[in-house]
Amino acid sequence: MPNGHSPRRLIRLSTEGKSRRSRGYVNVQVQYAGMTSVIDTTSETMQLNSPSTLADLENILWQLHPALQSMQWIQVLLNGTAAAGNPDLNDGDVVVFLTRMGGG
Repeated sequence: MPNGHSPRRLIRLSTEGKSRRSRGYVNVQVQYAGMTSVIDTTSETMQLNSPSTLADLENILWQLHPALQSMQWIQVLLNGTAAAGNPDLNDGDVVVFLTRMGGG
């Protein structure tokens, strides 16, 4: 890639230790908009224990990419719609993290 950023990668992660019992995995596509200055990828596929929630995903992302903790989210989209609360994640979901972008 010309900009040096990896466009995709698969990461299998565990949310074990949760109070809910795991029933398999969910694959979630995570996309990052406006974050190339702090993260070396624009998207990645996360394989999480099922059930998992948006908060579970965010906690794992903060561990994988500590620089994301300093980002101010404008919006989080779940399958193209503004995510409200802490929804459960389903296999095939797409989560997009949008951040404040510079410009005028």
